[in-house]
Amino acid sequence: MTDSSKRYEQDIKTVHGNIHCVIEGQGKGLIFLHGALGTGAAHFRDQIGHFADRYKVVAPDFLGYGKSSRRSSFDGNLYNKDAEDIADLIGKLGFASVDLCGFSDGAIVAMIVAQEYPELLNSLTVIGGQAIFDDDSYEMNQTFVDLPLPVQMALARHHGDPYWKELIESYLYAQENMHKETGGFMVNHLDRISAPTLIVQGESDPWVDSKHSYHLRDSIGGSRLVFFPNIGHEVQREDPGGFNKLLEDFLNMPRR
Repeated sequence: MTDSSKRYEQDIKTVHGNIHCVIEGQGKGLIFLHGALGTGAAHFRDQIGHFADRYKVVAPDFLGYGKSSRRSSFDGNLYNKDAEDIADLIGKLGFASVDLCGFSDGAIVAMIVAQEYPELLNSLTVIGGQAIFDDDSYEMNQTFVDLPLPVQMALARHHGDPYWKELIESYLYAQENMHKETGGFMVNHLDRISAPTLIVQGESDPWVDSKHSYHLRDSIGGSRLVFFPNIGHEVQREDPGGFNKLLEDFLNMPRR
């Protein structure tokens, strides 16, 4: 008989495919959603074990990433499809509701889950997130075309070689289509988000301008915005101690 509080990995069939999850701990559900070209275990390596003594922590890989099954296609609707998978995953894991934390692309997916499935969330945490994919964001994403060797090696390790090259091409293709088809609007109904919301932003984030975090704060009722000085895009990895303390305090706040 295995100890379900120990870390283990599980594949779960959802709407669009098999989602691979790293799971640790017992109790209430706390789900971490990774960013572009990452995995749950990589982007939240300093959070999974830390929170596992109080929560059942789940770090899934979106379809097409890590050990999850490949996507049938990357298209301009990828974030909505990911949100459908995460909503399904929550139920398949046996949770009535969870605390949901998303980073970068994972933040976009988390916000869509929050607006479309409000009954599934106890709280929402957004790290380096944005609801509008503007021209500046589009241009920044083109830097994925010419990545330094250490990053290429990490992508090969997390996603497989040579598949990681195909992943980048497919991702950029989807971003281009989304930019054309939606005019850059990825999360259209922020005012429908009712879960208590924490917005986290690195003051030196080169990928997401602070204007996006102010837009989220002003659009999500009752949300709280916290800046991390001298920190870039990956707040949870660049200042894990500070981020973990902030998230702990937020999760421990009394709820109505």
